[in-house]
Order: sequence, then structure tokens, then C-alpha cells
Amino acid sequence: MSSANTSEQAHQAEKSYFENGERAPYELGCLLQKLSPDFFQGRTASHEQRLIAEAAICHAANANEVLLDGLEALGKTIFIAGNNEEWKLNRHDLCSLGSLIQFMAIEMQRLRDVAGDLKQVKKEYAGRNDAKKK
Repeated sequence: MSSANTSEQAHQAEKSYFENGERAPYELGCLLQKLSPDFFQGRTASHEQRLIAEAAICHAANANEVLLDGLEALGKTIFIAGNNEEWKLNRHDLCSLGSLIQFMAIEMQRLRDVAGDLKQVKKEYAGRNDAKKK
């Protein structure tokens, strides 16, 4: 996680639920399973549920960053290989790489959407808590 915002979120969330940052996609799925069914409907959420959501936001951002960096490196490598006259890529390998990249992009879109949903719900809960304090 390179961004200061993500690092700060991870620091806050890691106190109880942010674990195994190098396994972000797996951990994200586990955390989402821990959220109550009502969480995304914007109903009530306990402090624990909000901490789980915060850790999930960090994992989604971390996974997205790793996927983007990896795709960029893969693209550069394929480009270099494609311009190498001594080594030719076979059609099946190219199709497999294309499918992999497409699949990863779709997964990244879902990660982005999940992180956005969690951030919105978190804002709603924070607004309610602020209103209760007044």
C-alpha cells in the first residue's frame, strides 16, 4: 500500500481486523463474510462491523494496487517479447494471456465497487454517529 490514505486506514484498521496484507483478495472475501447482511442496507452497524468494513476497504485498495502494478509489468513484458524477432509467442499463449488480463480487470472493477460501497456505508454510519453525539 503506497498511498498515505490507504496506509493510514490500514494502521487504524489493523488494530483488530487488518491481517495478512499480502493476501488481500483472500482476506477481503473473509471480511465481507463477517459483515452482517444488513450492513450494506445502511441500517445499524456495531463498532466491530465498522472496523471490519475499514479493514475490507484497505484490503480492496491493496489488492487493486497490486493487480494494477502487475498488469502494467505484464503488459511491458509482452510488448518487449512481441518485438523480439528471435522469439515468437504462440497463439494459444496469447489468447490465455488476454483472457487472464480481461479476468483480472473484471476482478479489479469489482474490488473498486466493493471499496466504494463500503466507503459510502461507512460515511452514512459516521454521519449517524455524529448526529447522535449532538
